[in-house]
Amino acid sequence: MQRWVSGKKFSAQPAATLEVRCERCSRHGRYACFRLYAEFGDLGGRDALIAIAAKGGCHRARQPPAPADGDYLEKRCQIAPVSDADSYMPPPTIYSRMHQGWRLFVKCDRQRQGLKSAKPCPVPPVELDLPTLVATLGHDYLVDDLWERLVAPCCATRSIKAYWYEPEAKNTPQNMPQNVPRSGADGPKS
Repeated sequence: MQRWVSGKKFSAQPAATLEVRCERCSRHGRYACFRLYAEFGDLGGRDALIAIAAKGGCHRARQPPAPADGDYLEKRCQIAPVSDADSYMPPPTIYSRMHQGWRLFVKCDRQRQGLKSAKPCPVPPVELDLPTLVATLGHDYLVDDLWERLVAPCCATRSIKAYWYEPEAKNTPQNMPQNVPRSGADGPKS
């Protein structure tokens, strides 16, 4: 997602997204720049933020205090763009998933063995022991990198299905869904 650059006007970055937050009144929103351009015209910088706040009903943006006022910085609208540092979340590690109570199940998903077609092994999904994985791979090993190392426990093929279950989910291997996405942090990369 391309972030809005405050020094540029809306027309210069139509594909960007502007995410704003006001610390004082806890307003929050995410806007596409091409829509803001259609609604407010070609604005940029603080003028763009004030226009968004005024449209949202902020009385400080609609009736700003005089700059000569001694408490101008406190009384003015506090809307600001959300920076990448504010919304950054570190990628999950197997250590963090272990301490949050997640469970990991692996099942064979092979379709071929050599040049011949083959059925997946009839073995039910196997739960992997996360403390052992952490002890073996290290506490900072990323969940996304885990798929490069996993193999099916029955036939050692790299064609597997892996299922992460959150702690509040009451899933067991018997009632697991059969089709789980195979990309991102919730499945192996294809």
